[in-house]
Amino acid sequence: MSSTNRGGTRHPQDFYGTPIWTTHRLLDTWWPFPTGKRFRVLDPCAGDGAIFRAIVTHPKWDPVAYKKVEFHANELRVGCIPRLRRLGFHRLDGASARGQVSHGDFLHDLLPHDAYDMVLTNPPFSKAVEFRETALEVAPVVTLLLRLNFLSSRSRHDLFQSHMPTQTRILPNRPCFALNDDGIPGSDSTEYAWMTWGRPVCKVGAIEVLGLTPPAVISAARATLVTAAKAARKRRA
Repeated sequence: MSSTNRGGTRHPQDFYGTPIWTTHRLLDTWWPFPTGKRFRVLDPCAGDGAIFRAIVTHPKWDPVAYKKVEFHANELRVGCIPRLRRLGFHRLDGASARGQVSHGDFLHDLLPHDAYDMVLTNPPFSKAVEFRETALEVAPVVTLLLRLNFLSSRSRHDLFQSHMPTQTRILPNRPCFALNDDGIPGSDSTEYAWMTWGRPVCKVGAIEVLGLTPPAVISAARATLVTAAKAARKRRA
């Protein structure tokens, strides 16, 4: 999801990944994973698995303490599946299982009620409401990366009268999801926040501003975006 840099042009086959630092800032202040217990996490639009890679590269992650955490990466675009499989947790062959990779439409491929402990994802903004509703059917905690102005919409006014996020965690640095027309990564055109819903629903919620991300980290993420864009153009050539 991105509002893109102003003047940016989207290609239908381009991939707009979630910068790992955006997930790291969330996990700095909110670490939901229990030690020694089974905990199932679903990313229903996983892309190349950036959110899960952020989890296991966060300083708090301990592969022994959290060995029972299971990841399920689902993606609608079949071209992303090989990259997800390279994460190494797609085998479900006994005690070594850490999760799975699947290809499907989360909004239409029915999943069992309460099949997961948490949904953590960066959804398509145009379908964020639908992703939120479907996710709450399969998990008691749902956290979505959304534009901050998701909260200020006439079309969603009635929703927020009774279904506010329990927690809105704002990223003070604007992430970059795509390149502009000159092939240069900049900042996105709007602010973003991780918004969490749970059960039961509530009318009010807390707001928190997350920590700043060092400029060097953001620069490295932008360089990675340029490399990925070049690789995508090569695949299309």
